[in-house]
Amino acid sequence: MTPEINGTFRLTNQAQGETLSLDIINDGKANNAPILAKKALVSGQLWKVSPVSPCP
Repeated sequence: MTPEINGTFRLTNQAQGETLSLDIINDGKANNAPILAKKALVSGQLWKVSPVSPCP
């Protein structure tokens, strides 16, 4: 997780390094297909992360 603009984060992995980021394909259909894409300053690669409470 790398901090980016406006409190968002870029998600990468050790295997790909900083070259590829988790992205969502904007295909005009469901817009929900995750891919690893070349790093770019695009909204599909900027993620908001929120804490969650553990289940009881």
